[in-house]
Amino acid sequence: MKKLINNRVFAWSVYDWANSAYSTSLMVAILPVYFVELFKSSYGDSVTFLGLNFTGSSSWSLIIAISTTIVALSSPFLGTLADIKKIKKILLFVYTLFGSLFTILMFFSAYTSSPWLFLSGCFFLSNIGYSGAIIWYNSFLPDIADRDKHDDISCKAFALGYLGGGLLLVIHLVLIMLFMETDHIDIVTRICLASVGFWWFGFGLFTVLVLDDNKVSSNNHLNKVSILNLSIKKTFNTLKNISHFKVLFMFLIAYLLFNDGIATVINIAGAYGPDVLGINTLTNMIAIVLIQFIAIPGTLFTSKIAEKYSAMFSLKICLIGWAIIILLAIGFIPIKPKLDKDFDYLINDEQNGKYKIIRLLELTDSFVIPNQYKLYQNYPNPFNPTTVIQYDVPDPSQITLTVYDLSGREINQLVNETQSPGLKTIVWDGKDFMGNRMGAGIYIYQLKSGNYIDSKKMLFVK
Repeated sequence: MKKLINNRVFAWSVYDWANSAYSTSLMVAILPVYFVELFKSSYGDSVTFLGLNFTGSSSWSLIIAISTTIVALSSPFLGTLADIKKIKKILLFVYTLFGSLFTILMFFSAYTSSPWLFLSGCFFLSNIGYSGAIIWYNSFLPDIADRDKHDDISCKAFALGYLGGGLLLVIHLVLIMLFMETDHIDIVTRICLASVGFWWFGFGLFTVLVLDDNKVSSNNHLNKVSILNLSIKKTFNTLKNISHFKVLFMFLIAYLLFNDGIATVINIAGAYGPDVLGINTLTNMIAIVLIQFIAIPGTLFTSKIAEKYSAMFSLKICLIGWAIIILLAIGFIPIKPKLDKDFDYLINDEQNGKYKIIRLLELTDSFVIPNQYKLYQNYPNPFNPTTVIQYDVPDPSQITLTVYDLSGREINQLVNETQSPGLKTIVWDGKDFMGNRMGAGIYIYQLKSGNYIDSKKMLFVK
């Protein structure tokens, strides 16, 4: 055990376990949804600033872009400085402390006069810490293992990171599920965000304590001004002579487009889901948990491919698969309707407990009497606050349409009468017999007429 703790490869891999909580629970699963919800509660769907229109998802994207740009512009100078002085370990610690501290401070956003602005500021600064720490973390790999071991070590570290991020996300998922329908959901969400900072710093500190800068030369005789001047000079000399390393230069450009493209899709998708698709925190978290644990064997499998063939071959397979999946996802993504003509269904609240259907989806055979009973899937699904249920009646008959919860408890009876043949449309407003609004969750609606019984599920979201 002592040998394992002192193993530099293990210590380096543990940092992936530490910071994956940030990229998983915070960046993708919890914070994007919470961020968009705070934005909408503060400014509505959008706000105009300096002549530009910002939504929750575009504000999220802007914060990520600016914070990562700051890291990108400062990294060459800090990298040169790290080559001159023995400070890679210090830089890793500083960025880790900085990022985790502002992650923890997100908890206090609700106690400020402007929760969204405070949360945005903390996210901006924590993302600088996260992006910068990743650079210094990766820079230790050449120091702890020979080149032919890099692919294997890196893949196993990724797998460990997926496991660590997944386990903490499962804990967060359980907490969110327990308090989803209570008044404590906001503070529980903020506790989950703050726990990411403690997790990141706690395990990251182990990495910092074990790793060292032994393979990095140190020029202790230089003063601070000389070090700054030399780092700037070496950075510009490198940029000036980059044309002599054309293959390296092309690789760096390709890697920039490759890495930033993937990072952009992942980061923006987290805010796009709640802002445009209406995905709630719970649904988002369940999806990310599944992805995390599928990624563990996937990472180990790509490591075996790289070992048997080459890292480049493994990379090509992953890139092609990624591109295909993204194209399919884009094809399925709905465009958010804006005008009345863009909606298939228009329902007006009459303010007296009743709803007036203004527009329905036109069916070409709507005047044809159906030859059998049929219950259709409700629309929209998921829904909030109302949904439309349609069904076919072939003969004059007694019809009951009832809504149940998953325990089988009857919530509301929408229809209980004799109806003539034809296509029937009913609107459920998400309320029970007494007019009480039901909580978010899965409900079952059942159509019954004589010996015919059919049921379908629908999802009510907040």
